[in-house]
Amino acid sequence: MNLFRVDFLHGRDLSLILDHSLIDTPAARAIISLSLSPDALTAVSSYSREPRRLTFTCFTDTWLTDNLLSGTFEYDRYISHFQVNVYRDETQIFAGIIDTSQLSYNVAEELLTITCYTRDKLFSLFPEVDYQYILSAGYTPAWLLQYHAAQIEDRVPGIYLPVDTTGFLPAENEVPYTDPVTLADFDYTDMRATPAPSNGWTYGLISPWGPRYGWHHETASNTAWFFFSQIVTVKASHSDGVTVRYKMRYRARRLRLYNHICHNIDEFDQATDWLETESNDTTTQIMNDLEAWLIAMGTSLSALTGSPGLPSTLTIGASSYGLTAYADHYVRPNWYGSLIPAKLFPGSGYIDASADRTPCLQVLQAMLLLTNATITAAPDGTLLLRAKSATLPPTQYVDPADVISLSLSRLDSETPDTGALSVLAGDTSLLAPLLRDHLTALYASLWRAEITLDRLDKYTPALLAALSINDVSYLVNSVETDYVADEYRIIAWILPPSA
Repeated sequence: MNLFRVDFLHGRDLSLILDHSLIDTPAARAIISLSLSPDALTAVSSYSREPRRLTFTCFTDTWLTDNLLSGTFEYDRYISHFQVNVYRDETQIFAGIIDTSQLSYNVAEELLTITCYTRDKLFSLFPEVDYQYILSAGYTPAWLLQYHAAQIEDRVPGIYLPVDTTGFLPAENEVPYTDPVTLADFDYTDMRATPAPSNGWTYGLISPWGPRYGWHHETASNTAWFFFSQIVTVKASHSDGVTVRYKMRYRARRLRLYNHICHNIDEFDQATDWLETESNDTTTQIMNDLEAWLIAMGTSLSALTGSPGLPSTLTIGASSYGLTAYADHYVRPNWYGSLIPAKLFPGSGYIDASADRTPCLQVLQAMLLLTNATITAAPDGTLLLRAKSATLPPTQYVDPADVISLSLSRLDSETPDTGALSVLAGDTSLLAPLLRDHLTALYASLWRAEITLDRLDKYTPALLAALSINDVSYLVNSVETDYVADEYRIIAWILPPSA
């Protein structure tokens, strides 16, 4: 019957209290007009999505005048104290906040136009909201969304952001074992280099220690660390057959990995001048400094030199770590496995142990980009973390007789902007191109379908739902409801047969 009801509510003690309602009846319309924007992704290969916007026009009454037009009951940034739940024929179709900056009042006709948004609009309204990310084992995608929502709720008491991450499972993005990613290049050829003979002096290496290297499982953070150390002694012998000098070179490295392959490298490099003896107070002090540095970094000389020493391979979850080495030249730790970490490490605090706070919105964007996901709002206002994949059951089967029109075109190629990843701990220079190439390849071969579908009462094609028409599968990335024409206008991607 296309009858609408708008409930105005305010929050108290984690509940929504009904204050006022506008109700259509078959005999009289309280809602003069109502429109709801499409639920749509605004970019192909990233998380970008505009909050849904609902606009309706109604006649004013005493409650609306006192509580909306007065400007008294609103938070910072033109957010009303009141929220709306909207129903069509007693089925809820929308829940959200009221944007008082867009109120429009026709004085002559006493008509008030109200604009509302789904609650995910609050994320962009408060971009300065930040948080100190300190969990040693990192944060799951669900936790990042929940922590952000909690920070927003602290800013606008009475407005709640319920979150549901049930069933969130990003699609796999595997780097194969046949093509491992080199994480760093620990070249030590310079340590073994000797000066050319001159002025009666000749040079050579004696009793080099190492190199010693291997992987370490840091259990507190459940991350992989790689250690490397080498000590080299260069002996200078004079042609008089008596005079000798010694130069000692010391090097150690620690490679810490966050978000699977975002690394941070700590370094120890020291060398002596030419000394008359191989062992003296200077070399003893540097050895003590090296031992202390290794202990501070999480290992020791005995761990490096003992039997069996640190392992050359390590597996943590879906990640496998190994190395390649060329004697007397370099060792290169490498990695293969799932590009999507189970937990993320945002912010600089993991690197420098600082108390710096990190913008939550930047962290949220990095998480969505990395997991190829987005955030949608259910009709009851719950925020949903959704993977952009075809793994979301159930598929809705559409009767071809209900398809008013269907047209196909190639999906425009799009190169994603991976700049959002820079907020993650560690160097993201390896992660960014791998993710960019994956997303570009994932969407480059898709076809775009524009579908007009009859019967609002028969189908519920939500964003990222799977549809099947004549045994062809589609993933919805935009859905607009036309309540007057009783039809959906849908944009979808054709899924490959294996999806």
